[in-house]
Amino acid sequence: GAHAPDTRYWLTATRAEALLLLDRELEARAALREAIAGTPRAWEDHAVTLRQFRLILAEQNRPAAWLDACRPPAPTHFAGPIGVAAGDTRLAASIEAAIVANGAGIAVGALAAGFDIVAAELLVRAGAELHVMLPAAPAAFIAASVAPAGDSWCSRFEALLAEGAQVDILDLPAGLSTGAAALGPLADRGERVGEHLAADDLVPRDAAARGED
Repeated sequence: GAHAPDTRYWLTATRAEALLLLDRELEARAALREAIAGTPRAWEDHAVTLRQFRLILAEQNRPAAWLDACRPPAPTHFAGPIGVAAGDTRLAASIEAAIVANGAGIAVGALAAGFDIVAAELLVRAGAELHVMLPAAPAAFIAASVAPAGDSWCSRFEALLAEGAQVDILDLPAGLSTGAAALGPLADRGERVGEHLAADDLVPRDAAARGED
């Protein structure tokens, strides 16, 4: 019927779980694949179901390796220093090795000059879906965290921003403050931003650098 968007998934996923509890594993596998195929990007919902399936399979003393094919894409949070040479081959090789080891599902982070941009470019090249979290509006972020490193970084920033499947901006009253810079990585990792806000966090970055209130 005309259900809420996530209800379609839960109807089929609940049927799959019931089949698994009844030791009808082949039917459960088919129902789970159907549920995921119907809502392929409802990753948080899939994760809940997979966790429950693993608990059931453990109680039944059955292998759970087949669930790996249904796992959501692996997320990667990238963050690092700005002071990186544009052609640092050792850095690029290290990042590429990490991508091979961890996979390239979803890449989440800001796009400051240096490490951030290099990592994001390599992750996208490896097939990752790029989600950008900026601690301020793009113009303010570029002025503070990209342009000082050189024009070439600015063009690379713009290209990645256009590539982003999702772009979120922390729209705080003081713009690019010290608090916003600290909150960005927390938001990247899915933490709730509101709990980390305090009045002192909203001092503009240039004022904080001068020790002003």
